Amino acid sequence: MSRIPDVQFKLNGLVSALTHLPSVRPVRYGLRGLSKFAAPGPIRTAFGYTVDFTGHYMQRTAISGDYEPDTIDVLRRFARGTVIDVGAHQGFIAMALAQTSPRVIACEPNPITLARLKANLALNPQLPITIVEAAISDKASTMDLWVTNGGHENGSLIHYPDVANPRQLPNANYAVAVTTLDSLEVPGHVTLIKVDTEGNEYEVLLGASNLIATHRPAICFEMSMSVYMWKARSAKDIMEFFSGRNYRVTQIQDDGTLKDFVGFDRRVDNLIALPK
Repeated sequence: MSRIPDVQFKLNGLVSALTHLPSVRPVRYGLRGLSKFAAPGPIRTAFGYTVDFTGHYMQRTAISGDYEPDTIDVLRRFARGTVIDVGAHQGFIAMALAQTSPRVIACEPNPITLARLKANLALNPQLPITIVEAAISDKASTMDLWVTNGGHENGSLIHYPDVANPRQLPNANYAVAVTTLDSLEVPGHVTLIKVDTEGNEYEVLLGASNLIATHRPAICFEMSMSVYMWKARSAKDIMEFFSGRNYRVTQIQDDGTLKDFVGFDRRVDNLIALPK
């Protein structure tokens, strides 16, 4: 590594560390401006692992620390046993959770983000992360995965506009293997499942019914009003799934606290279902 990239690498890490300090978080979006000086190549994050998002919007986001830091802090409280990350994308959250979990199973079917996930894990061989190269749903099959062209490279088994930019329609699809969480051989006691599948959350839960009944993990999932406008299942179905299994659904607040979920107050909500 040459001198200039080495200095840049250290500056990236310093900015990332600063923006994760509790006293600095209120102004982390202002500090994000420093991240525009990010050089291509690996970045040391405040969580202690290295990522390389060169050429992707996550390069600046990873440095600035404004990629759902409060959500990650909350999830780390539950990442004490086995963690399953459904929709691992490029591995940012999976790697953060691997700092406290003895093992993380990262499920990712999108060939674009899967390649980045593998590259990021190669930079962090010390992390206990295993990749499952498949989409997760309620039955095993082969399905089309639709990938949006809005720059986020989000993949979904549902053909719908990009959540981040509703005017962007998926412009590519890939035939991917689909399996269920119940069919996976999961070692240890599962304490946390994170589900971010751009609208297929209900089906993921159905396919994990036995695992959930056995392990009673905390379950973090993303719920988007715009997504559920495009499918037959509704948010009510998910709420009934959890209530029928004696779970309470909470909403992650900006300060990292949890409150009972009573309804949407923004376009996309990060929710955590907790066993009673």
